[in-house]
Formats: sequence, C-alpha cells, structure tokens
Amino acid sequence: MTHHRYDRRLPKRTEGFAWGRSIDRVMGGHVLTYRLFRRDVAGKLHIETRTFQLTDHRRHIALQLLKARRVLRERVDAIGYALIEAEQATTQLQEVA
Repeated sequence: MTHHRYDRRLPKRTEGFAWGRSIDRVMGGHVLTYRLFRRDVAGKLHIETRTFQLTDHRRHIALQLLKARRVLRERVDAIGYALIEAEQATTQLQEVA
C-alpha cells in the first residue's frame, strides 16, 4: 500500500504528544490541516491547529509545525507547573495546620 504525503492520518493514542493530518475541501480548492495534541499532567487534552495550502513548500510546513509544537508544549507545561505548584501549596498549608 502506498501513501501520499498528504494522506489523512489519525492521531495515535499516546500519553504525550500526538498529531493528525487531513485534507479539507474549501471554496476554490483544498487545504491541508494539521492538528497537534498533547495531554497535561491532569490528563486533559490540548490542541494546536495549523492550516496550509497544498501548494506550500514542505520545508515551510515543517518549520511552522515545529513552531506550533513548541507553542503547544510551552502552554501545556505552564499549566502543568501551575498544577504542581498549587498541589505543593496545599500540602504546605496542611502541614502547617
């Protein structure tokens, strides 16, 4: 079975990072949509979406996806750090009381 570089790809079920790709029909043509997923420490799913034209260069798409992955990682990590700090503050209050 051969795969085209723009075939639809469903995200894998993982604990951390996953991604999916689809081609969507819009007025005047098609667009390529990438959806990046990541779970935080609480298990909640976060998504970052990027849309490209089929005529966009592969290098441009790759660089934009790297930036999007970094943005998603930083956003989810910030949430995770806030949750951990809140748990530590609650633990410290319980120890004092």
